[in-house]
Amino acid sequence: MQVDYSHGLDKGRRTRRRSVRLEDQFGRWWGCSIEKSTGDPCTNISPWGGWADPLGTPNTYLRIPKHADGTPQSGRIIVDFDRWIASVQGSMDDWNRLLE
Repeated sequence: MQVDYSHGLDKGRRTRRRSVRLEDQFGRWWGCSIEKSTGDPCTNISPWGGWADPLGTPNTYLRIPKHADGTPQSGRIIVDFDRWIASVQGSMDDWNRLLE
């Protein structure tokens, strides 16, 4: 007899997570699941509501802003272009050094 343990895991996930819709600084909507206890994303953050992400924004550069006390701001997300640009520039600098 085979025992299915997945049902309990799925039920636990459903009670600890919830789906959210987050608005970025440009008024675009993103969707993901977050951990209820921390407010942190626990799935990929994807465009929501019929728009396509032409830049293919890596999830690394999407962050949920925090209040002064460290709690997440509900319904908001920030595309961290400064960090993304710095990363690309650093990679370009490394590449150029290799070519020298």
